[in-house]
Amino acid sequence: MTVLVQQGLIDYHPIDRLRITTKLNHKVDNQAHIDIDIDDVKTVIEHSDPRTGLIIETLCNTGLRVSELAGIMKTAVKLSGNFAYINIMGKGNRPRTVSISTDLFDRISEIYNRNSDYLFHSASGKRKSRQNIYKSLHGAFLKHVQKDVSPHTLRHFFTTFHLQERHTDVKAISEFLGHSDVQTTLRIYSHSQLKPEDTAIL
Repeated sequence: MTVLVQQGLIDYHPIDRLRITTKLNHKVDNQAHIDIDIDDVKTVIEHSDPRTGLIIETLCNTGLRVSELAGIMKTAVKLSGNFAYINIMGKGNRPRTVSISTDLFDRISEIYNRNSDYLFHSASGKRKSRQNIYKSLHGAFLKHVQKDVSPHTLRHFFTTFHLQERHTDVKAISEFLGHSDVQTTLRIYSHSQLKPEDTAIL
């Protein structure tokens, strides 16, 4: 095959095309599977230290990526009525706004009370690292419900709960998550197929 490329008979190596195809197929099969429910989450929040509990509560209520949560600046938060609106610069530099209750925001501000530019900060006031957030969250779920949970699991939990329990419009969820398009959301979270007995309408 290399000879054919050198002679100009073909302009690509078939192995390169094979690698691209394999990568795309893997991405299509990358669906979300979670093994936690709302009772697990409540148990962990209740028994964790307050700093970890507030991170878990925020991730579950916003579906944020861990890097997005770690990067929230205090100046990005605007209070209005019963909600705090947070401006997020997400993946691919796509801006969006997520919201949490003012009650949750007040509790975050009370616990994370250092003089810092970041809403969630380290003990020294610096930006929390993704590794630190992962370690504390993962350890809390292992300790209290014996389940292997990462920050991204909670993003899946947020989305699955809204789709299955609240039947929220998939387009609204897609925009809230910062996905590039609705197809991304559908590819990850559409697990079911129509049964033969369910296909007939008339």
